[in-house]
Amino acid sequence: MSLLYYKIFFTSYIVIYFVIYYIVISFDLLHLSDYSDIIELFGIIASFPAFAVCIYNHHKGERAPWIWFAITALLFFIGDSLWAYIVHTTGEEPETPSICDIFYIANTITCLIGLAIYVLKNENIDITNLSIDIIISILAAFDIIFLSTINPILAEENIDYISLYVKIAYPIGDITLLFAFFVLFFNTSEVHFFSKTNILIAFSFLLMFLSDQIYLIDSVLKLNLTMYMEPVWGIIYLILAIAGLCDQGEYVLNASDKEVKHAFRAKIIDNIRTLIPYILTFSILIYVIVKNNIIDFASIWALLLFTLLCLRQVIIIVRNKRLLAKIQLNEVMLNLKNSELEKLNEKIQHDAQIDSLTQLYNRRFIDEVLEELECDKSQKKLFGIMIIDVDLFKKINDKFGHQTGDKVLRAVADCIKAITRTNDIACRFGGDEFIVLLPDATVDAVKLVAQRLIGYIHNNTYLSELHVTLSIGCSSWYIDDKDNKADRLLKIADDALYRAKDRGRDGVVVITNELVEV
Repeated sequence: MSLLYYKIFFTSYIVIYFVIYYIVISFDLLHLSDYSDIIELFGIIASFPAFAVCIYNHHKGERAPWIWFAITALLFFIGDSLWAYIVHTTGEEPETPSICDIFYIANTITCLIGLAIYVLKNENIDITNLSIDIIISILAAFDIIFLSTINPILAEENIDYISLYVKIAYPIGDITLLFAFFVLFFNTSEVHFFSKTNILIAFSFLLMFLSDQIYLIDSVLKLNLTMYMEPVWGIIYLILAIAGLCDQGEYVLNASDKEVKHAFRAKIIDNIRTLIPYILTFSILIYVIVKNNIIDFASIWALLLFTLLCLRQVIIIVRNKRLLAKIQLNEVMLNLKNSELEKLNEKIQHDAQIDSLTQLYNRRFIDEVLEELECDKSQKKLFGIMIIDVDLFKKINDKFGHQTGDKVLRAVADCIKAITRTNDIACRFGGDEFIVLLPDATVDAVKLVAQRLIGYIHNNTYLSELHVTLSIGCSSWYIDDKDNKADRLLKIADDALYRAKDRGRDGVVVITNELVEV
């Protein structure tokens, strides 16, 4: 099954799960509202097969963060199961600290470990590049959490140290989760890139934070909101698993149709990132004014000026980001054009050096190689050479046609490729003639390669049916700055070729530098 189908299936499960849960709770069907905490577990259970698919479809080196997230879901499932068991057997919620707290705190720790591994492996997230927006958002959020949860906990009377530490561990864990959310949300690549995985993970961590905060506030103010938040806890880890399915095969977008497709969503998210620090800071200011009953003309006027100043700053930031986005997009387009030009140049160079019929090098390339050999005077170089000619090739063309002749040349080229090494240079010299340069090949080595080529031709079914044979002239000696020039090497090998033809063709003749036939 395609990953797309898995994503659609698990996303549909979330929607159906929410609808059924709230129908059950709202209408109290079969009195199941008393078991809302148990219904919540079905959301967590669904995350396990989703994580299994996610982990299976990742490469071995990319599975670590998703394994940790799966362990996180398991710990939360165990903690919630124990919680439900205690509530339905004793009729009361477990006191803090309890065995459930061990699993909940371990759940937060493993979740942060998984996130740390993901961030370190993700090249699009630079945790060292913490912007001022992240710092402002964290400080404002910490103030809100301190006022809403930590301060009431510290104000409790007759609380022992262990209970105090456990209770405070939750808001501290929430602050860490919120920090992780801001790092993912603010630091996810450039504005014109869009990563579903990062957004979904950030959204999961935000849900964890909000759910915990609502529960902590509800436990202090007794608002009875927990029952309505339980399905959120149930689907958090399923969203994380879906993020893993999106991560499989996701890549940074370039200037393509996909970038245009995601540009609008990326723009919305970037605007949200811009507004978050101001919204949080503004919330703190409103809280201070209302808490201290500072409601007069001067404070309202100052608040209005502060709001306008923030609005002005947001407009400037948005304009700057739009300009930056255009610059980045132009840079991507320029890189894309440069890449296309490089590919075009490579194709032109390839076409200039390669014979289109046989896909061997052409004469122009072999001439350049021989010229370079003569120009390099640093050391003597031993080179073997084979000049190969298809015997009576004109008769093949006349009898079977030029299309058959072309097939014969391609088949001979394939045989040459089969017997040459990776550093050997084989080319079609023209017509039915081929040349092979063999670096560091002695006379005996060249002769052995030539004889192997003759054997390959004889064993080729297509060529043997047409009675195709080769005549090969060979030589091997040092090219240096004395009389041993490349053209002399070619001349000796060519003489050897004609001797092979004079002797009845279908054979090999080797001549050394001293014009001695081997």
